This record gives sequence, C-alpha cells and structure tokens, in this order.
Amino acid sequence: MIGIVILNYLSCQDTLTCVSTVPEACSQDYHIYIVDNASPDDSYAKLKKLYIGSPIVTVVASDKNRGYAAGNNMGIKFALADHCENIVLCNSDIVFGPCSIDFLIEYLIKHHDVGITGPRVLFPDGRDQIGYSIRKIGLREKYLHKTVLRHLGIDRRNPLSFSYIPHDPIDVYYVLGCCFAFSIKFAEEVLPLDENTFLFEEELILGIASERAGYRTVLIPEAIVTHRHRGSTRHASAFSMMHSIFSEIYYCRSYLRAPLWKILPLWLTRFFSFFWRSFRSKEYSRLLKRVIIESRERLLSPNGLSRQGGVSSQNWKTW
Repeated sequence: MIGIVILNYLSCQDTLTCVSTVPEACSQDYHIYIVDNASPDDSYAKLKKLYIGSPIVTVVASDKNRGYAAGNNMGIKFALADHCENIVLCNSDIVFGPCSIDFLIEYLIKHHDVGITGPRVLFPDGRDQIGYSIRKIGLREKYLHKTVLRHLGIDRRNPLSFSYIPHDPIDVYYVLGCCFAFSIKFAEEVLPLDENTFLFEEELILGIASERAGYRTVLIPEAIVTHRHRGSTRHASAFSMMHSIFSEIYYCRSYLRAPLWKILPLWLTRFFSFFWRSFRSKEYSRLLKRVIIESRERLLSPNGLSRQGGVSSQNWKTW
C-alpha cells in the first residue's frame, strides 16, 4: 500500500482538490493521511466531517504548528504504523497528473538504491518550476546562485539545474519539497525529517541526509504535477521570509559547518531585504525585532539554533 501524506494549513479547498486528483494518479492501493497543521480556522473540523468513515482517508490534527517537517513527520508515522510500502509527501496545493504517483513508485520499486523520486513540477501556466539541484548547495552556491550575484553569471559553467527538463529519469541531488516519494526502507533509515527548520531548506537537508546514507535521488519527468502555490506561505509572507532566514543560518551552521565570518555577508543580504520591506509593510515591521534578536542568537550558536533550543537528533522510536 502507498501512503500519501498531505499537509494542510489554512488550505481546506486546495486539500480537497489535491485528494480528488489522486485516483487518476495512482492505480495501486493507497491511503491518504491529511495532517492539519493546527490551522487557526475550521479546516480540521471541515475535513474531519467530510472524510468521517472514509476507508481511504485519515484526517489528523497537530496540537501546534511546528512547521513543514514536524507536520509531515506526523503523517509519515501514521503511514509507517499502517505498514505502507512507499510514501508520497505533498503540499495541499499540488494537483497530481495522470499516473504521476504510479511513475514515482514504480521507479522506487525497480531501483532499490534509489531513496527518493520527484516529479516534474509545473506552474499553473505550464512553465516548469525549477527547484531541484544537480549538486549540493554549499556556501559557494549560496552566494553565486542565491543572491544578487546570480545576475552576474559568475558560476555559469556550474549550473545547479538543467537548462531543460530531460525526457528520461535522471539523478539529482535533491527534488522539490512540494511533492516527492520515498521507500519505506529510506524512511526507516534516514527519516524523520529534521524539525529544526520551520519552513525552507528542508530539501537541502534531505539531500545531504540521503547522500550520507548512500541513496540516490531521481527526477522522474514522466510524472507530472501542478503546483498552484496557494498553500500556507501565501498567508504570511513576512513570517515565511523570517523563517527562511532562520533556516538558512541553521543549514549553514549545522550541515555546512560554516564559521560565522563566512555566513555573515550572506545573512546581511537577507536581513537588509527584510529591513527594507519593513518600511513599507506593518507585517515586516512587526517581526523586525524578532529577526534581529533571534538571528544574533543563531549566528553566534555553533549549531545555528536560538537559545530556545531545538529538536535533538531523532529516530522513529523516540519521535
């Protein structure tokens, strides 16, 4: 059986649309686990009422919104308890294309050295969403591809992604976190997801964890999904950007083992962008003090976490 985990946050209608596209995407036995990430509206109550008594949909709720990784870990744990052989994680604003889940799972079944498969992700207008990477994102890549320096084309000979989507499956370093599949063996050996990020950097972290465990990550262009970008981050852009800053510090400190002096210029580019927006938006202005205080704590911390601490190393027995 395939476990399909859908993370819901203030996106009840998107979740319903996502669920409705699963039958055409998956011809195998499956069970859907909808995890409501403590939505402050009536999302959980609506979903619970709609799917009450359903043999193929389970709706659960987190008592607190702890972010992308924690919410998905809850769904994965339910799938593991039900002995699902493979698992698909997806955001609520994903629309599955015909047979897309079948393509992802079939490749996992045929290739035991592959831990993760990801689909070709399209925007609603049909353009490709290029968010995967063919190599690890280190500090060099952060500066040359993820800041204004990217416009200079300094690292043109070392692209992070393909200039076009290939027709055949191809190895990548990581795939987009909005939708991907993995084997039960991978889940047991590599997961749970690192919960020390609230939003962002999860794909980069998972790519490193997969490489360390000796698994391949493969992009399956034949599997097509549409990402409508109508999920939780649209509700709080300043909140999302704040956590993007925090997660990047954590990634650089804990996974790249980067010293403060190497991270500081990168952080300054993020901070000044946030600072500039605070003049035009009350939402950014309200969070500015928190960004300053927590960023300082994280930058000075050897593991990139604030004084509030973080989640210790996990396995499924202690999760």
